[in-house]
Formats: sequence, structure tokens, C-alpha cells
Amino acid sequence: MKKRITAYLVAIVTVINLSSLGTILYMKYNRNTAPTPTVHSDTGFAAIREKLNLSPSQNEKFNLIRSDLRKSFDSVNAKVVILRKEMLAEVWETQQSDRQKIERILSEFSQLQLETQRAVINQFLRYKAILTPEQAEKFYRIISEKGPTQDGRPGFRRMIE
Repeated sequence: MKKRITAYLVAIVTVINLSSLGTILYMKYNRNTAPTPTVHSDTGFAAIREKLNLSPSQNEKFNLIRSDLRKSFDSVNAKVVILRKEMLAEVWETQQSDRQKIERILSEFSQLQLETQRAVINQFLRYKAILTPEQAEKFYRIISEKGPTQDGRPGFRRMIE
């Protein structure tokens, strides 16, 4: 009886080890054969600055503009978190949801989206003001990419992060 139990345990441990090894090999093979990104392989704000060949003064101004936008987005994100909690509480924590309150929250979401778009446009106008015409043309091509980046976001989105 002990030999039989031992044989079963050895068999189970062997199957577990083999399946683990198979998973590890599969993950390694899958990672190595994944298609390499083409257009968006050099994402990030540093790559954009490098492509534009910014002067030290322009680089410093770009960093300030980017910092201002991040602060603006942080403020908006904090408001969004509060609104989401408020909306979820209204939907799930009350027996009878107040549709007017939900509509007000949705309206506030719309206002935050508008605020975000204004901040982005203001950022672009500020960037445009410090770029040479050649740099502005390159910049426009970079941010107006139609395809998403590796993480699924449009090209201009990577400037913020």
C-alpha cells in the first residue's frame, strides 16, 4: 500500500514538474518570437525630444510644459476618482438610484474631459511657440500618428508619461 501511494505521489510530482517546465519553455519561446514593434518602438517623451533635436533651452521649456500638464492631469484624475466613487455609491448603495444625480455626475465627467482636452491643446500651443518650423513639422508628424502605441494609446498620449 505504501509503495502504491509513493508511486502515485511520484507520478503527480513528475506531472507537476513537467507541466511547470513546459509552461516556462512556452513563455520563453513566446516572448522571444513575439513580433517586434515597428513604428512605435521608441515610445516616450525622451524619444520625441531626441527626434526633435531640441536645444537645451527648448528642452528645459518642454520639461516645464510637460510638468504643468501632468499637474493638470493629476488634478483631473483626482476629481474623476471622487466622481466614480460617488456614481458607484449612487448606483449600488441605494435602493432607488437618483437618475438626476447620476446625470449630474455624468455631466461633470464630460466637463472633466473637456478640461483635459483644453489642457492638451494649450500644451500643444505652448510647444509650437518654442519650436522652429522644421521641429514643429516633425512634432506634428509624431503626435498625429494614426496607429496606437504598443500599449494601445494614441501617439500624443506618450508625451504625458
